Amino acid sequence: MSASDQLNNDEQLNYKISKNLDERKQELASLLEQYSLPKREGSLVVVTEIKAEEALVKAQVWRGLSNLVNSDNWKVIGDLVTPTTSKTSALKTSSLSFGQVDEKPTKDKSLALAMFAAIVAGMMMLWGIVF
Repeated sequence: MSASDQLNNDEQLNYKISKNLDERKQELASLLEQYSLPKREGSLVVVTEIKAEEALVKAQVWRGLSNLVNSDNWKVIGDLVTPTTSKTSALKTSSLSFGQVDEKPTKDKSLALAMFAAIVAGMMMLWGIVF
């Protein structure tokens, strides 16, 4: 991968947010087509109508667009991120959706299923159905 395929400009590496406008979406699409995404944990890009500016800042998104952001232009919200060396690794990093929690929901689903099975077994015993 050539150096031109990586984000290397400080301006491009800053965390930024803006109002969800067609012009900003086009700029973001152009940037994503031209460069590899930065490599980092968490959400890289969020485009929404309902997330508050504070939520995007707290999540430290690399690029965030929301109808609830008060700026029509890009607004820098954080420090620089480190550029990545491949588009694939950046896309894997960005696969977590905004607000997603990692392993806990799977454990909760298993617990819910076990509780449901216990309730059904208890009801069957109350109704006199023998296993």
